[in-house]
Amino acid sequence: MFAIAQKILGYDLLSLCLEGPEEELMKTVHCQPAVFVTSLAAVERLNHENPKAGRLVEKSAHFSSVLSLDSQIFFICKLWTNAETAERLTMTV
Repeated sequence: MFAIAQKILGYDLLSLCLEGPEEELMKTVHCQPAVFVTSLAAVERLNHENPKAGRLVEKSAHFSSVLSLDSQIFFICKLWTNAETAERLTMTV
């Protein structure tokens, strides 16, 4: 999942999560995709360790039924990139 995120984002999200710098990770544009991809990775691990529990989490969160993984990551990344840009613009007005 982090490899997919890296292709979409253009930077190594896993490295940013593990090594920082923390100031960059705390920016919305990085933080929101990090939370999202890390959550998806946790669900995937749960699927491997306890498939029944993993399926329940997936169904309740609608991860697998609406969008592909690539599309989910792309959407979240673009959403928060645009949100941060909009926030900066409003602060300058």
